[in-house]
Amino acid sequence: MRRALFGASSTSPMEVLSPLICFLFFTVLVVAAIGLSMSLIGRARSNRRRAVHRKIEQIARDFPDEVRAWGGSDALKNPQTVRAIIANLERG
Repeated sequence: MRRALFGASSTSPMEVLSPLICFLFFTVLVVAAIGLSMSLIGRARSNRRRAVHRKIEQIARDFPDEVRAWGGSDALKNPQTVRAIIANLERG
């Protein structure tokens, strides 16, 4: 019956499924690569954030009076405040 409908050169199920399987395989690879990239980016951000907090703690230990005058450790977490502090220190 199949030969009568499709002729003698009909495609096998594997020929039809092969492109679909390749598409799904590469889709899974792309999604995995994106997930890994996002994980590494998140880890790098987290490491930088921890490094900044350690540096703030070190500055607060080394220069407690100055940090208090600037508004405490929380002030050093604000990039605009840090820029203003640096500008004031550079002016003398």
